[in-house]
Amino acid sequence: MNAVLQSEVAAWRPVSGGFSSAGLWVITTASGSSYFVKAATTDDTARFLRAEASVYEAVTAPFMPGIEAWVDDGNRPFLVMEDLSACHWPPPWQDGQIAAVLETCAEIGQSAVPSGFAGTIDGALRRHYWPELAVHPEPLYRLGVASGEWFEMAFPQLVSAESVAVVEGGSLVHGDMRSDNLCFGAEIVKVVDWNWAFVGNPDIDVVAWLPSLQLERGPPPWELKTGQAPLVARIAGFFLHHATMPPNPDVRGDLREFQRAQGSVALAWAAHELALPPPRGEA
Repeated sequence: MNAVLQSEVAAWRPVSGGFSSAGLWVITTASGSSYFVKAATTDDTARFLRAEASVYEAVTAPFMPGIEAWVDDGNRPFLVMEDLSACHWPPPWQDGQIAAVLETCAEIGQSAVPSGFAGTIDGALRRHYWPELAVHPEPLYRLGVASGEWFEMAFPQLVSAESVAVVEGGSLVHGDMRSDNLCFGAEIVKVVDWNWAFVGNPDIDVVAWLPSLQLERGPPPWELKTGQAPLVARIAGFFLHHATMPPNPDVRGDLREFQRAQGSVALAWAAHELALPPPRGEA
């Protein structure tokens, strides 16, 4: 690390955040500079880190964090980035910040996508979840986000709406928009963790973000964005399907519970968009 930074490292401080099992530190050099280091700890985190680095190499924009170094020895690569720990990381959300994120999502969607950018629509978003959930609903029922009777009534409309959801497109999409990947500096929003980025429908970032925003005492999603019933149904199915899966031992925190909570809000949003009765147990 001393050679990479051309300065002696004086201190390492481990940090936590999000669900990644990658190694995370803030380091301080003898000259007083500080950096954020993200290092692979498993084959999966190495793959994700290489995907993230490819985005930083392809896209230059004010909302991107500054990259000091990328080191890949073919085994456990690491990124050295600007230290954003002094920024405000919501929640709590402060006045104007929700609007600022919506503006940043629009900027991301309008950014030029460099020729040869390797990002593609994540396979998980190509799937239609509701037909499978309707055929094998027991794991879904156990989540407690709505009654079996409500789902039996709602399945046809959820299946129909999801079937016409548009995920393809020509815009840059972050693919994992939520508060632990957002921070606020001096009049700018920085967006981190780009390993799920792809080229697709720019509405995906906002639709996928708003359920978690409500969980953080933000407004209901339909107060910020409407007319997205197909995509909302797709996102609700994505969250709830994943919430029924076994825990991933390589992930920090209770990701499945977070997905259940996001799915509950997204389901209520889908019901609102489709003029269905509110699901029982919504967040």
